[in-house]
Amino acid sequence: MQRVMPGKLEELIEKINQGEGQKITCVIADQISGWILEVAEKMKIRRVAFYPAAAAVLALKLSIPKLIHEGIINNDGTAPKGQMFQLAPNMPIMKTEHLVWSCIGDLTTQKIIFQAMVRNNKATLAADWLLCNSAYDLEPAAFTLAPEILPIGPLLASNRLGNSAGYFWPQDFTCLNWLDQQPPCSVIYVAFGSFTVFDQTQFQELALALELSKRPFLWVVRPDTTEKTCNLYPEGYQDRVASRGLMVGWAPQQKVLAHPSIACFLSHCGWNSTIEGGVEVQQE
Repeated sequence: MQRVMPGKLEELIEKINQGEGQKITCVIADQISGWILEVAEKMKIRRVAFYPAAAAVLALKLSIPKLIHEGIINNDGTAPKGQMFQLAPNMPIMKTEHLVWSCIGDLTTQKIIFQAMVRNNKATLAADWLLCNSAYDLEPAAFTLAPEILPIGPLLASNRLGNSAGYFWPQDFTCLNWLDQQPPCSVIYVAFGSFTVFDQTQFQELALALELSKRPFLWVVRPDTTEKTCNLYPEGYQDRVASRGLMVGWAPQQKVLAHPSIACFLSHCGWNSTIEGGVEVQQE
């Protein structure tokens, strides 16, 4: 991508700007796509870096020079001491093995990811604006640590936008009718995002825990929730929970979370789920 895409993007912008229509005068790019910002800078076009996740993660990335200077990590992102550290007084203490680039792949892959982050950071800090899908009140310590980050969130695709083509699976809207039949503040909503995969033991333990809760529950079980090609429930499970449990392949999450019957949200804590669960979504 780094070898091919920059040239192609530059050609595209030149073609558009040489035409008779409107010109490209500003480029908005995902912060992790620093090469886009580099092309825009080369072409003297104003640049906006946008980070769609938590400001704390972005602040951590931008603190890489500080981490190197303080000896917490080496120049290649590896951690010589495996120590605990704290970016700022009001931010949580972290282990070096939990650094973003240390959680993916083998050591070689981690070093490659780290160098890509360093390059992206350079392009990000050179941009005209750095925007983040968060709010100061949600992460005051992160925005104090990195004041160059401008909060413009939470950005929620509300009901007024209608159906979105960005969903991975068809949404099962029948679950809303089921929720209508449940008492207020009674239902456990369980959803682990688009990518979480359980082994069979984890999947069955979660299933049994929901059964033992003796509470109504709505559980999003994607077709690929487990490592196997099909999700194997404990024997007789679906019959036992049929009167108070509903499993669907994919749910209209914002509508579900706004429903008065929802009591709690069991989540993988992805950023979209975090802000959707923490910010009230009004029905329209």
